[in-house]
Amino acid sequence: MTALSRRSFIQVGGATGAAALAAACAPAAAPAPTASQPTGGTQPSGQASDAWKQDWDRAVEAAKKEGKVVVITGSGSTYRKGFDLFETTYPGITVEHQGFASMSIFAPKAIQERKAGIYSFDVAIIPSLTAFSTMKPEGFWDPIRPVLVHPEVTDDKAWGGGFEWGFLDKEKRFSYGYSWKRQVLLYRNDDLIKDGEVKTFKDMLNPKWKGKIAFAEPWTSGYTYPMAMAIRDKFGDSALRQLFVDMQPDFLRDPRLITEGLIRGKYAYVTGVPLPTLGEFVDQGIGKNVRPLFIPEIGHIGEDTVFVFNRAPHSNAAKVLINWLLTKAGQEVWSPILVANSRRTDVKPVETDAVVQPGDDKFLSRLHVEEVIPKIEETREVLKNLLAK
Repeated sequence: MTALSRRSFIQVGGATGAAALAAACAPAAAPAPTASQPTGGTQPSGQASDAWKQDWDRAVEAAKKEGKVVVITGSGSTYRKGFDLFETTYPGITVEHQGFASMSIFAPKAIQERKAGIYSFDVAIIPSLTAFSTMKPEGFWDPIRPVLVHPEVTDDKAWGGGFEWGFLDKEKRFSYGYSWKRQVLLYRNDDLIKDGEVKTFKDMLNPKWKGKIAFAEPWTSGYTYPMAMAIRDKFGDSALRQLFVDMQPDFLRDPRLITEGLIRGKYAYVTGVPLPTLGEFVDQGIGKNVRPLFIPEIGHIGEDTVFVFNRAPHSNAAKVLINWLLTKAGQEVWSPILVANSRRTDVKPVETDAVVQPGDDKFLSRLHVEEVIPKIEETREVLKNLLAK
């Protein structure tokens, strides 16, 4: 099999957006929007544009006086490459980056700090489950809509689905999705699983994979729930027992252990492989035997999301970073680093096989996480009970 490059080793992105946690339980898939369906947003011109430029310059100067912006992401050193380029674009603003393997680790820490009156964070580029189910009720997020002011960002024509389609919360205020992709949650070792060998849920239950599977802990990670919810929705609780008990998988919290175990052939397929983590292995010359395992029965449209913290100590720097991230220049940098296709229509997809295609709505779905939190919690309890026996 031909060796894969850093960019091409993954065909579809990992689970980091709202649909990554909600899609499996959609009763019916909504049609995937296209760039020809604008639904809002503005693009200043003429005198208004000049006024915007003056306001923007003031924000940049204020951000330089703040000196830094503190950003929370998932684990992985590749994020740093994007932040380095931001610092080059806006000298005088330093990015303090903190990565966490799971937001279930970060959230309790941040909640305790806030109760003590400590507000340390500015921007979060994180999965939506913990962001909505735990952090939003605690008042973590400020509305992001007022922050999005750059004309490149608010231009409907610049976004697949239009500018408004990017807001993922019920109120369409607190989070913004900037990528979209035909997304998978499973990855395979292609030394063990050949092309076409596992195409359905039934194929996943082949006895030859028994004891050679690993899942990110379903009680702490958002990587496993989408698959579990899809399986439960389509095949029932008995199917969960078949996969999560009878197939004797390992349950791991550390994404590096999952990724390394898959690369070295300990596991045939897994959930819980963050693309930045896998990218680190690929940059070291290993991991090119890892490929996405797309099962249409549990497929969906996935997105990456950005939030702004309430009471951010560096609010101007946060504003500059978020707008830069969502411009053409920012997405051209960010998209290849995280191997995620930008929703911007003026940014070339980095993974052509992951592009949202017309007709994907027939079997792929996209919902807001908040709408399915009850199903998420229900699935959590079912799995806990299964695995406790």
